Amino acid sequence: MHIEAVDEDKGYLRVKVESEDDLWLLSLLVEEGDVVASRTSRDVRIEGSEKRRIPMTLAVRVQGIEFQPFSGRLRIKGVIVEGPEEYGLRGSHHTLSIDVGMSVDIIKKEGRVDLKLVEKILKLSRRGRGLIVAVDHDEYAVALLQSQGLRYIREGYMQPPSKRDPRAYDAYEKSLSELVETIKRILEEYGVSIVAIGSPGAIAEEIARLIRNAMPRVKVITDSVSMGGRAGVEEMLRRGTISKILSEQAAIEAEEILRNYIETLSREPERVVVGLEMIHKAAGMNAVKKAAILESLLKGDRATREIVNEILALSIEKGYDVIIVPTESPAGERLRMMGGAIAILRYSLPSSFIENNN
Repeated sequence: MHIEAVDEDKGYLRVKVESEDDLWLLSLLVEEGDVVASRTSRDVRIEGSEKRRIPMTLAVRVQGIEFQPFSGRLRIKGVIVEGPEEYGLRGSHHTLSIDVGMSVDIIKKEGRVDLKLVEKILKLSRRGRGLIVAVDHDEYAVALLQSQGLRYIREGYMQPPSKRDPRAYDAYEKSLSELVETIKRILEEYGVSIVAIGSPGAIAEEIARLIRNAMPRVKVITDSVSMGGRAGVEEMLRRGTISKILSEQAAIEAEEILRNYIETLSREPERVVVGLEMIHKAAGMNAVKKAAILESLLKGDRATREIVNEILALSIEKGYDVIIVPTESPAGERLRMMGGAIAILRYSLPSSFIENNN
């Protein structure tokens, strides 16, 4: 996401949506009561003619936000507060459909943009949950799987091998080695610890072996597909690769903090806290080491959102990690039963603090 303009004190922000990831980010930034403006189209009746769908820019006061992961679609519903005067649209309901490539104007209802919060959410949105690679003898595609959708990171061509021409086989081995290095760089850059590789034949297994040898902590899944490139990635998605990656990644990330929380609770109960209010107070004391917050809390009521925003902002200042756990996941269900928010502390807090805040 590219920030094109901002006036922090007036609560104004103009952003350009550059990928499907940004749609998810935008759904976190916008809340009910904000004013959002973008290009759209609407059926209007022009005097002396039937209704026609006309492109225009409309601003709506937000009443609802709908985002479906992996659909590449963000819908913002609200009441029109600004638009072409000649059509008399003010006060009518309208839904803005936000797509990749669009610019969006946002005026926050509080009259102020929290740039630290924007910065933190941008950082959260960049985190990858898994990598999908589809490769054959002709082409390859590498896609990053995130909570908010799929993003293609790299595409290219392979050098086909030939038994009759040793030089062609050497060129193929070189292209394979370059692809492995590309995958390794992307895994490191996006902090991803799991990759699914699909191919016809034994190419995927060969790449998987090289990745495992170079990066033993990375979980590698292999699959069989009929072709490489984007078509191969789409084939892997239809075969349930996303489910495999999400389940594995949940064990690596969200489940890890839940397990550490339970272990710490049994050994040192003064080094864990539950609930947004206690996490917020502990964060103010620079006591939080790592926190997990249920994703749905970022879309809660105003009071809930305010305290979540403060926890995220404090994480920048104090330097602790915050993991946003998808609501629709096994880890999310467990976290919901714990109250939706937990934290592991850097040091023990007095029992009186915990008792007084329970």
